[in-house]
Amino acid sequence: METDEGGRLITPIVRVTYDCANIKAALRCIPHGIDFSDLLFDVGSVPASRYGEMAEKGDFSELPKNLAAAAEKAKTDYATTCDPLKIDLPLDRACFAAMLEDAKASRVGLAVQLVERKIDLTNLLTCVRLLRMNAKEAGRAMLENALLDGGLLSCEYLVGLYDGGEAYLWEGLEYSPYERFALTVNGTASTLTEVECAADNFFMALIREAKKCPYGAEPLMGYLLASEFESRNLRILLAAFELGLSTQTVRERMRDCYV
Repeated sequence: METDEGGRLITPIVRVTYDCANIKAALRCIPHGIDFSDLLFDVGSVPASRYGEMAEKGDFSELPKNLAAAAEKAKTDYATTCDPLKIDLPLDRACFAAMLEDAKASRVGLAVQLVERKIDLTNLLTCVRLLRMNAKEAGRAMLENALLDGGLLSCEYLVGLYDGGEAYLWEGLEYSPYERFALTVNGTASTLTEVECAADNFFMALIREAKKCPYGAEPLMGYLLASEFESRNLRILLAAFELGLSTQTVRERMRDCYV
């Protein structure tokens, strides 16, 4: 696969996440007259200047199909309830669905694997957060509403892990593709920050598989995703300096790098 063809196939998978973040910001802020220009990323499939008008008019046809339908419904539901989850949940679900659809259309095996793993890790982190909130039955209902389709772990299986408690959840990941993640976390002994960091590092290990492919779309995807991780580490550093956190705390929060 030529480099330009690889870029054409891979960049939509990355761009849709910025489309999702931008339209979320517009839908939350426009009804309240809040300036959200500083919240926008100008690297999506639509110029950053277009999101405000889309949210005002309710015409989302410029967005990817999955995202457009979800944005239309989110606008209507939020106007009725003022519940931010009416924006976040359907748009997150549409975003991951679009990513998985684009990955499969690219016929790049690593792209499909990365999106599937990202869906599972997102779902697992949702389970852990709700379990640590001790939300019980209310948490179960929230989990069922928030779980994303398309990963290797079915939604039914994840709900079953939730029902068994956190220790059962980590045990349930033994002999699964996420066994190494579970072993790194060391069960309930880790803080939520450590769990989130372990999930990111597990995902970075998968991204590094792109290095094994000297040609094709895989190295490009690895570079794009690695750049996002570098940006996250810079944000962690800047926030830590502003808060005056210790060097040890900063090290604990830093994510692994691509190189």
